[in-house]
Amino acid sequence: MFPFLAAGIVALASCNTPQKEVVKIAAINPANMDTTVAAGTDFYEYACGGWIKNNPLKPEYARFGTFDQLLENNQEQLRVLIEELSATPHEAGSVAGKIGALYAMGLDSTKLNADGVAPIKEELAAINALATKSDVSKMVATLHKEGMAPFFALFVDADEKNSAMNIVQLYQAGIGMGDRDYYLLEDEGSAKMRDAYRAYINKLFTLAGSSPEQADAAVDAVMKIEKAIADISYGREDLRDSQKNYNKLAYEDFKQIESPLDWDVYFESMGLAGLKELDAKQINFYKDMNKALQNTTVDEQKYYLAFNLLSAAAPYLSDDFVDADFEFYGKVMSGKQEQQPRWKRSLNTVNGALGEAVGE
Repeated sequence: MFPFLAAGIVALASCNTPQKEVVKIAAINPANMDTTVAAGTDFYEYACGGWIKNNPLKPEYARFGTFDQLLENNQEQLRVLIEELSATPHEAGSVAGKIGALYAMGLDSTKLNADGVAPIKEELAAINALATKSDVSKMVATLHKEGMAPFFALFVDADEKNSAMNIVQLYQAGIGMGDRDYYLLEDEGSAKMRDAYRAYINKLFTLAGSSPEQADAAVDAVMKIEKAIADISYGREDLRDSQKNYNKLAYEDFKQIESPLDWDVYFESMGLAGLKELDAKQINFYKDMNKALQNTTVDEQKYYLAFNLLSAAAPYLSDDFVDADFEFYGKVMSGKQEQQPRWKRSLNTVNGALGEAVGE
């Protein structure tokens, strides 16, 4: 067969092949716009006015966009799935059983309110028993392994200059308001934020059973330590400098840095004995930490570590702890007006703790 004849047959065959109808989805939905506003006058209102009008902000949100809407739809589907799992008997230790049990625990307000601070009472007692630098170092490692970040954070990730290997990395942390500026700026807004934060710290210690004098002492200790940490933390501009935030060095060299912690005890407690090297990220942060905290007592450090535990646990304890957490982090810091319903909070906990299992 001649080549041109074969090509013609193929062309004719392709013409007879049924073509799938292409469904076109508009990249921009005009209903989300407000074309009554001139784009040159208020482009945001022009582009988003329709969406804002059709999706009024719910009190449980500080913002609401299309991804939040997607999350809401997904949560409703997961709710149905998990409630079905909770209502069906499962073998002990099974994935479905774990998901259903954890979700049910989050919904059991009667037990949560009866327990109060009891679920973390043992850990609080362990913190209160600290007496030495070594004790504090071990406790910092314990809290780090449980997902908290007193003083700094540790994680393992790809070496930024050799992605073929992972490396232990340290990152500045340790301040409950998240941004150093809340501690350093003297404007009215920052001052009000600090006052609200002080009230939050006091409330947590009061709920945990501290006397008024102990709660006041805890507030002073936490603010003293966090202000010292904020003073030595890198600012936003410095954190954007990738070169400045890459400081790989041998562990033997790193541990020569004077610190309020015993580095050998800390890393051994983290299960990292024999560590050869690490990336100290904001290395000046660790160099300055000893000087910044040299005037803090073990008792003050105990208050600080206890607060880290209380604040991390508050969203999962009794309603008074949950309310205190929402009052500061939900209302003051985020601008939300209402807590999410309990089923959403429980679902978020399940998704956070057992995300892979929920996916399965």
